[in-house]
Amino acid sequence: MTKDVDARLVTTDGAPVMLEGVRAEGALRGLLLEMSIEQRFRNPTDKNVEVVYTFPLPWGAVLLGVEVQLGDKHLTGTIVPKKDESYSLNLGNLAAAEACTVMLRYAQTLPIFRAAAGTFDATFYLVQGLELLAGATNLGLMGLNIRDGLRMSGRLRKS
Repeated sequence: MTKDVDARLVTTDGAPVMLEGVRAEGALRGLLLEMSIEQRFRNPTDKNVEVVYTFPLPWGAVLLGVEVQLGDKHLTGTIVPKKDESYSLNLGNLAAAEACTVMLRYAQTLPIFRAAAGTFDATFYLVQGLELLAGATNLGLMGLNIRDGLRMSGRLRKS
């Protein structure tokens, strides 16, 4: 399981680079989640800096791709896993006031409802029971609303 490591862009001396925004999109297909994360950074200083992007992946996730737009350069490269279960990209020079966009894509099997073959998962039945209870409650409330509505309409008189 990953430790508490945040995705971040820092200079080689450890100073953080300003995060301008994040966009995340995901698609769920059964128990497979595919995510795309885009982070936009900018060098707010008036001097060029060397930058390193570090990021973790969720438990059980597989990295599908990384794209980096550093100013007007489109970068690709090798990603090296670190000891603390995060990844690191040495991106090179980020010019003064220049933008950097990092796009990650990964897939992850969700650990929901995993059960051994031939057995039933208690969590599944608990969720199903809660859904049935919520549905029965909704039906009961709808019945009360209909009854009250009929009573009210009988009291109203047209002039």
